[in-house]
Amino acid sequence: MTPTVPYDINSPVSFSGYGMHRLRNGVTIDIPATHPQVFDPRNIESNWANIDVYDIDTVQQFPVGTVLKQNLRTYMYTGYLGTVAIGQHVVSAADDDDHDALAPTAALAGATEFGVTMPGSGSDDLAVNEYAGGYVEMVVNGTPGYSYEIMAHGLGDLTTTDVMTVRIFGNLAVALAATDDLAFLMHPAKDVIVAPTTLLSPTLGVCLTAQVTGQWGWAGIKGPHTCELQGTVVDGAEVRHSETTAGAVDLMDYTEATAESDSGPLGRLRNFGASTEYGLVDLYGRGFG
Repeated sequence: MTPTVPYDINSPVSFSGYGMHRLRNGVTIDIPATHPQVFDPRNIESNWANIDVYDIDTVQQFPVGTVLKQNLRTYMYTGYLGTVAIGQHVVSAADDDDHDALAPTAALAGATEFGVTMPGSGSDDLAVNEYAGGYVEMVVNGTPGYSYEIMAHGLGDLTTTDVMTVRIFGNLAVALAATDDLAFLMHPAKDVIVAPTTLLSPTLGVCLTAQVTGQWGWAGIKGPHTCELQGTVVDGAEVRHSETTAGAVDLMDYTEATAESDSGPLGRLRNFGASTEYGLVDLYGRGFG
């Protein structure tokens, strides 16, 4: 049963728990289903009508991945890992090699949870619910192509051969065997960092406020948002991830010989702001929101 927030919230037109809600001020907010052990729904910020997307939260106010849309702009509630400046693009941190090529315990098709046997070596344990809201990718009986969203999981001590329990949203499509192969990937809005000059993962969006490790806030993911610029960018031109300045965007001229140009366009520059170092970019959204 989907948990509901156990107190009255006057701002939404209607409220019944997780999912999409339209507020009386025209804003829509989409709260992803989250296990209460990952984020207690009683902690959801109650004053929805006055959400300030420029707030810096030292205490988490929404589940990571919550999407807020106001007119042409779309935002995602994001957790930060490291120092990020206003206008810089952010990405998920690099995937952990110690959390790849792990073996499951046997599980039947239709199961909602399964075990993962720790390898007996490694230095970076899986913290409780570190990958909640993220994904587990599988090669089952030699066949790739299966992946599931993670609801919750226990502690994974890599130096042991203990079994870590993983609960997923939905059900296993096929049975698992101990010879199968699992890889864990974090939610794209959790533990984000400044987009490096060599991409680690797809760009999520742009930081709206100065952030540091252990803080949360809204990132602009679609529509017109102010972004740091690198190089010569002209109004109306498409922009891409910069391979020379971390967190910035550069002209998408389609003649780059480097692999970084293959990351694709992030949006189109509307116009320069007060400084040629920043401009209003109409972000495409990368499928989010």
